[in-house]
Amino acid sequence: MIKQIRWISLFLVFISCSGDGLITSERGFSEEKIAYYNNLDRYDYDKVISSEPNIILGFLAKIIQAIAWFLNTIFGYIMIAALVGLLIYILFRYVNKERTAYTESNENLRLIEESALDDIDFSKLINIALAKKDYRLAVRFTFLKSLKRLSLSKLIIIKEGKTNYEYYYELPNSLQPAYRQVLSVFEYVWYGEFESSLAIYNRITSNAEELQELIDNADV
Repeated sequence: MIKQIRWISLFLVFISCSGDGLITSERGFSEEKIAYYNNLDRYDYDKVISSEPNIILGFLAKIIQAIAWFLNTIFGYIMIAALVGLLIYILFRYVNKERTAYTESNENLRLIEESALDDIDFSKLINIALAKKDYRLAVRFTFLKSLKRLSLSKLIIIKEGKTNYEYYYELPNSLQPAYRQVLSVFEYVWYGEFESSLAIYNRITSNAEELQELIDNADV
């Protein structure tokens, strides 16, 4: 009996669900919601968006246009050529200056004739430099004074194009260390362009005096 009731119930459910009565209402949009969204600015796709012009960018654009127009004229070409020439000149001067500094740092101070050394009173020049507290120049004159002493003692032959280290190898072994000390201080101050001082001058003076003693005792 229960089984029959179950089948009858299923049959009635099947009949109620069949036919056009399955969906009794239609789905749609609310007119109120449509009107609400139409009134929102962010959904107004027909609105024309305009932006205020940037005064600074507009001014810069006009300047760039004016420069471009000028550079496209004969005067612009002349100015570009002049600027390129000036740049080449500056680079040439810079490279030439660097090359000169390198050359001077690797060559001897050119004292060509031995007679020229005899005419120079380096002691006087040293005193003038010391009076002006120009210790860098005083160091230079002290080194040249040592070269003069070596030349007059026939220990070196000063010649154009020879380096200070060539003079070093001309000296007897007993004089080389003392000469090297004088040369080292001189090159440190003069070619290295380091600030000199009275202490550095006193140091090269002491080394030069030691070299002079060795020169006086050398068998020439």
